[in-house]
Amino acid sequence: MAFEDEFMYRPISFYKKPLPSYDGVIKTGLNRNIKFHMVWIRPNEHAERSSYEFAMLACRAGMLAVDVLRRKQITKQFKALASPVCIDRMEYMIDLLQSFNKSEQGVFGTRTVYSPVEPFLVNGMVISERKVEISIMLKVGEAELWGDIEMRKIRNKWLCTVADIG
Repeated sequence: MAFEDEFMYRPISFYKKPLPSYDGVIKTGLNRNIKFHMVWIRPNEHAERSSYEFAMLACRAGMLAVDVLRRKQITKQFKALASPVCIDRMEYMIDLLQSFNKSEQGVFGTRTVYSPVEPFLVNGMVISERKVEISIMLKVGEAELWGDIEMRKIRNKWLCTVADIG
């Protein structure tokens, strides 16, 4: 095994310094704050501002993904934010949901009036300059949903490549 391979797979406790992280709050118009926590694998001079932007992007992606699954159709807002692979996966998820009875679909069931989707907590890790993974807690009415959002920088634009909500 080469030195580089051995170094790559050392446990986190091997490193003496803790990873840099940023905590913050996204203020909403509903007199409620959304807390976020972002950990950076590599230090970055723009990390504090970028952490806020990644948290906002994850909230938007999560809320749009829930709307897509509730309405059973891909919206143009989600298409602008997601990669083609992510859109294909969401279409597959819609097909799976439609195979269940409406009573088994939970918050994704067909209704005429929907409760708003509210993000509550955002926790993420900036893996590299081109990849961010974020867990997000969303509330839809009384239901609590957790989601994993993966964002990748593709052609100088951050796109959602994975939106796993449930």
